[in-house]
Amino acid sequence: MSGALGLAPLKSVAEAGRDVGSFHPLQSFPVEREPEHFRGALIAVDASSAKLLGELTRLARALGARPRRVPPEERTLYHAAAVLASNYLVALSAQALSLIHISEP
Repeated sequence: MSGALGLAPLKSVAEAGRDVGSFHPLQSFPVEREPEHFRGALIAVDASSAKLLGELTRLARALGARPRRVPPEERTLYHAAAVLASNYLVALSAQALSLIHISEP
């Protein structure tokens, strides 16, 4: 799921009486990796109940990550920050490399 969506796509599950939550690591997964790759990563968590929120928070900490609750009203900003930190950094790096190659003799 997208980090911008929050719990809304899980509405039917919640309406069926289940707790729902999100666990969104702020990192990409280009290949399958071991759990230690979560160490130090920010993980956005949210849940429909305090119990599930606590479980997701503990799971993030057990992985060595840094959990942060991202409520619905902050989802758009969280997603924008993630795009800036990931996609734009890659684009900026590519542009910097192209400038270096242009200036070579």
